Amino acid sequence: MAPLIDDILNLLDPDRDAGLAREADHGIEEVGPAAIPEPYRSLLVHERDMTGTLGTFWKSKIDLRLLRVDQQREILYRRVVLLAVKLGIPVEAGAIRIFLERFPSQSLPAITQSQRPLGAILADYQIRYCSLPQGYFRMRTNGFLREAFGDGGESVHYGRRNRLVDPAGEVLADVVEILPVIDGR
Repeated sequence: MAPLIDDILNLLDPDRDAGLAREADHGIEEVGPAAIPEPYRSLLVHERDMTGTLGTFWKSKIDLRLLRVDQQREILYRRVVLLAVKLGIPVEAGAIRIFLERFPSQSLPAITQSQRPLGAILADYQIRYCSLPQGYFRMRTNGFLREAFGDGGESVHYGRRNRLVDPAGEVLADVVEILPVIDGR
């Protein structure tokens, strides 16, 4: 299995509870940025945070619906859906591994409560970071995406594997970000 795909599966399903990695055909394929059609390319191929990018695109505040949260010592793992509040629709599904010891102590309650997107918390606490995309992919609808997007069909979704680092180069978070099918945009 390609390293990027293995990394994506490990973030989406770290203890293999959703069975994503056990499927013989996991439906994830690495793609280059040029192979991603619009508007997905504009939403994924950049070095900005996704919360702000999605808020601008959908002209809405972005909120979080938590699907799963686990904390093991100084690592917080979340599987989430981001929602455009004004429209009441899911605009991203994904998973994030957050390295808590690398955040200012005053921001930790907001992070560990898991009620808001990390991008919004980074902005609120003026935490400096860089977004470093590690690769891009497309994948077919699976059980996780059906739950996240309410997508009962067999669709193709685009996403990216991203890493947030502080100014010293320390990893703040590893992220998988997957977009829903965007009709009429």
